[in-house]
Amino acid sequence: MMKAASAIQTIGEANDRVVNNGTIIGSIALGAGDDRIENYGNIEGDVFLGEGDDTFLQRAAALLSGTVDGGAGTDGLIIDATGGGTVNSDQFVNFESFTQIGQGDVVYSGDFAFDTIGLSGGTISVGAGETLSSAGAVTITGGDGGETVDNRGTIAGGVMMGGGDDRVDNRGVIEGDVELGSGNDVFVDYSGSNAVTAASAT
Repeated sequence: MMKAASAIQTIGEANDRVVNNGTIIGSIALGAGDDRIENYGNIEGDVFLGEGDDTFLQRAAALLSGTVDGGAGTDGLIIDATGGGTVNSDQFVNFESFTQIGQGDVVYSGDFAFDTIGLSGGTISVGAGETLSSAGAVTITGGDGGETVDNRGTIAGGVMMGGGDDRVDNRGVIEGDVELGSGNDVFVDYSGSNAVTAASAT
């Protein structure tokens, strides 16, 4: 059933694109195409992407007061780390993939319903007292660049970094394996912290 929106509404199967650099007050509901929304400003309302293979890009420093529903299809959530910020899993539902891009420090919390969080640049941080988890055994998967994981809380699965010069700082608990991959990598397990393993590819 098509959602009724109070700010932006599209219908039909066209591939819609919304780029927000200001403030949108009210909800957004898009049609059945392969739609894309990029939020660099402030959205004060819920977002319904509808049917189709949709993409929602959220700059971590931007504001979002509602929930984003990817709807039916194979939908992707992209977090732009530029400028840093915070991301809460409760605000994003019905997405099949999750990737962080850009350079910046993003603090994550909650239980994400993805197999893994793809890291392609920047830093993923988990704050003290927070838990980060995903649906799969590996919570964070790195890319080919130099990336950083700064854990002060709990990562409920593993961490698998890729190529590049990566760094993992653990001041909390990592409940799965830590694999650093190729490159000149650094793993620091601070006093009082706990990680299952720390492995580096040769």
